[in-house]
Amino acid sequence: FSPATGANGFDKSVAALAFANGSLYVGGEFNRYRGGWANGLAKLGVTGVQDAGFTAKESTNGRVYSVAVSRSDPAVYFGGIFNAFKKWDAHRIGKVDSRTGVLDLEFNPQPGAIGRTNGANNDVMAIAIDPTHSKIYIGGRFNRYRGAMAAPILRLNADGSIDPSFAPTLAGEVRAIAIAPDGSQVFAGGVLSAVNGRNVGHLATFDSAGVLDSAFHPEGTAGIGPDLSSVDAIALDGDRILVGGSFTSYRGGATPYWI
Repeated sequence: FSPATGANGFDKSVAALAFANGSLYVGGEFNRYRGGWANGLAKLGVTGVQDAGFTAKESTNGRVYSVAVSRSDPAVYFGGIFNAFKKWDAHRIGKVDSRTGVLDLEFNPQPGAIGRTNGANNDVMAIAIDPTHSKIYIGGRFNRYRGAMAAPILRLNADGSIDPSFAPTLAGEVRAIAIAPDGSQVFAGGVLSAVNGRNVGHLATFDSAGVLDSAFHPEGTAGIGPDLSSVDAIALDGDRILVGGSFTSYRGGATPYWI
């Protein structure tokens, strides 16, 4: 795997990676890869060669922060700070065919006529898929979605509409999401000062209805710190939670950037 041959790989930063079925899906701020076009979203083979049939010059018109690949259908979800994909409306979130890169218009964050601008109103920084229930979780800096007020973490249906049965109350922004394999727990991290009125130390877990897990107390005596820190990545390994971000302490002990 050698992405840096030719014109030295990507020309700008990479923010998200997702691997599935022998392909690597890459999101970021880049415009070119190995000298060819790759605006924000690219698909690479196992040797680092770009799939030219997936990527086009007119991909996203802004940065992609998050990428998630479905295991139940040939689909890639991507989020960021853009409002178009291949000249179609795609306000901060979109879904494409993982084989062809064609935008799936049945997944519609901005319902109504083409040109409506009521998807997410700010960055979508995290996407996770619940394969058990065919739901999509998104998190970010937004506070409106489809024109309505919204928490910075949402659960979406297959058509891009909000699933109202998941309804936590958050203050802050969500930068990372992980879903338990059976869909029973949702882990969220970011710059979170409070969830449902309780200090959570930038990391929280919910049940499938959006109810905060009162038995999970990452804040302890000090939580993740210092105060201006953030949780930017979450991974699950069995019954363990791996967390990365800009923090340097956890519950008063030194934990530089990951625990």
